[in-house]
Amino acid sequence: MAKNTEARLNKYTGLIIAVLVAPIYVIFVYLDQPDIGLTASYCLGTILLAIRVRWDLRKHAWFWVVMAIVLALHVPLIVYWRWPDRWIPGIALLPFAAADCAMILGVLRVAERLAGAKGGEGDARKEN
Repeated sequence: MAKNTEARLNKYTGLIIAVLVAPIYVIFVYLDQPDIGLTASYCLGTILLAIRVRWDLRKHAWFWVVMAIVLALHVPLIVYWRWPDRWIPGIALLPFAAADCAMILGVLRVAERLAGAKGGEGDARKEN
């Protein structure tokens, strides 16, 4: 049963993230701030993707503390960095999202080593 649930989560991760992020953009558009909504959506989507990638650490309290700090550090980025509110091709945004996700995953990796935590059963990086 757990494998079936995990496979379903993997299959629909992008859709789940989009459903969670879309209301943020809609709220900011309603508040007549589509540029902030776009930036907040990109940042939140990247953070949610990083959470999904390291979902095996979800049972550790330090994981959620680190993710809360990462989210807090994104607030100035959201407030001060204005994306244009016109259409931008997704491929142009990919380097920004990839760099952000890589930094978040790097921070999680450092925190994991400092905490001395082992990943869940599905962690491919277990030490031999």
